[in-house]
Amino acid sequence: MRSAITATVNSGAVVSDVIDLRELGGIRSISVPANVTSGQLLIQAAPDTTSASFARVQKAPPNSGDLQFSVVGSVALGVLLSAPDELRAPGFSPYARIELSAAQIAARTFTLYAARW
Repeated sequence: MRSAITATVNSGAVVSDVIDLRELGGIRSISVPANVTSGQLLIQAAPDTTSASFARVQKAPPNSGDLQFSVVGSVALGVLLSAPDELRAPGFSPYARIELSAAQIAARTFTLYAARW
C-alpha cells in the first residue's frame, strides 16, 4: 500500500489528472503547493475513470453542499489540509480528481496522503 500519491493541475486548468486511490485507502490529508491560485479546492470522486462519472464529494449529513476548502495563493510554504471523515472511509472511491475554482497560471502538484499507514 502506498503512503502518498501526487496529482497535477496543469497551467490554465481547474481539474487534475485522475488519481487512482485503490492503493491509498482513502485520503488523510492533502498538501497544497505554495503559490497556488487562490480560491476553493474541491474533491471529485468516481467509480471509474470515465470523465462523465466524476461528481463533487458532498458533506456528510446533517451538513449539505460540496465539500470544499479555501486555499490562498502566494504563500511562502505549502499548506497541509486535514481531510474530513468523508475522504478517510475505507473504500471511499477508487478514483478522484482535485478541482480548483480558479485556473492555475502554472502547473501545480498536490500530494494526497493515505488514510492508513
